[in-house]
Amino acid sequence: MTNFVTRSHRSVVMPVIWGSQSLARIVQGGGERASCVVRGLQRSISILNPLKIGLLETTMMNSKKGFTLVELMIVVAIIGILAAIAIPNFVAMQYRAKRSEVPSNVDGIKTAELAYDAAFDTFVQNAGFHPDSSPGKKQRDWNAGSAFDTLGWGPDGQVRGSYKIVSTSTTDFLVTGIADVDGDSVQSSFTATKSINAVMTTGNDTY
Repeated sequence: MTNFVTRSHRSVVMPVIWGSQSLARIVQGGGERASCVVRGLQRSISILNPLKIGLLETTMMNSKKGFTLVELMIVVAIIGILAAIAIPNFVAMQYRAKRSEVPSNVDGIKTAELAYDAAFDTFVQNAGFHPDSSPGKKQRDWNAGSAFDTLGWGPDGQVRGSYKIVSTSTTDFLVTGIADVDGDSVQSSFTATKSINAVMTTGNDTY
């Protein structure tokens, strides 16, 4: 009896651990009653296995969820907020890059004026803006025939700004550059003198 109980107890536990090979060994060593127990366990396992597979498939299907409508709306709202912040900053950065031509050219004209004064003891004047007094979004050609030719200064290629030089005294001058790279008819302005490099005389958000 002890031998049968021991073997029967093993027949309940061992199939889970060792599988069908362990079941075969129990049948051989446990007699008819042990064989009955083993056959019952085999039938139970054959019934439970499809249930396990079905539960696994159901769990996998439930895990493949998409986004809910609320989640999608939140994502769209976040993207909209980021776009509202980023796009104006990107446009302003482009305008600043285009406007940066003006202070660079103003300083170049100032350097040329200082060199001319050192050579000829006088300042060159171009009282009107060149190439015209109405800069806009488009680049324009730098035409010959102005006092800038005498000064020996000219830009590399086309320009977005307009420039002039005025003598304020026998010892000083004023270089002015203007631009309107955003085309809103509000001009940005930079000036330079004999002792001061180009400084902006309008607001930083004026392009």
